[in-house]
Amino acid sequence: MVNQLSLKGKTALITGSSRGLGAEIALQCAEEGANIIVTYYEKVNAAESMVKRIKKTGVRAISLQMDVSLRHSVRQTVRKSLNEFGRIDLLFNNAGILQQKAFDKITDSDWDRMLDVNLKGVFLCAQEIFNIMKKQGGGIIINIASTGGQLGGTLAVHYAASKAGVISLTKSLARLGAPHGIQVNCISPGLLDSEMTKAEINSAAGREKIKQILLKDRAQSRKSLIWPFFLHQGNLPILQDKPLM
Repeated sequence: MVNQLSLKGKTALITGSSRGLGAEIALQCAEEGANIIVTYYEKVNAAESMVKRIKKTGVRAISLQMDVSLRHSVRQTVRKSLNEFGRIDLLFNNAGILQQKAFDKITDSDWDRMLDVNLKGVFLCAQEIFNIMKKQGGGIIINIASTGGQLGGTLAVHYAASKAGVISLTKSLARLGAPHGIQVNCISPGLLDSEMTKAEINSAAGREKIKQILLKDRAQSRKSLIWPFFLHQGNLPILQDKPLM
């Protein structure tokens, strides 16, 4: 049995953490003792509310606006985070978008925006923080991918392609990070009950997917996604060659 990992004194930056899965990750990291950097794109009230909830656990927390698709925005967020906490030990690349659209209706703009946020965003955040973790002697980067990136998706081809890219990028970063004590992995969730997936859940295809889910409590399944980084306790390394599903 693996004991829970104490994150006391560590600092975790979770992109897109004002709501949904990102908020769950932020709260669980806080409960384990980590100071939290909540980043958001536009929902400032939700981010400030999340910071208040996190602080009730006894840790420090701040919220920062960030557009993960823009280098200068990511760099500014990292700089402010270091000014506040002095280090970044965990990076959760969680920010992402989803759009259901028929393949022949996807525009150039749809494609570019999807890859800018879901794939370029992961690249920029990892690249800006990678050297910081090297200087610190290590760190953890967890990228949120999707089963769609492994299986494909007929109603969101551009989304599936972006998440497949995240999986490939994760494999490369794991190889680059290992010599420096930086452990990199990705988690590939299935269908989660969140604001981003409401349209899919309420569709005929979504209802069919739900029938196939063994764990029917979708809120609980969201929390269960956070377990992989607890494997570090007892020197048990996270697997770095395959996405965790």
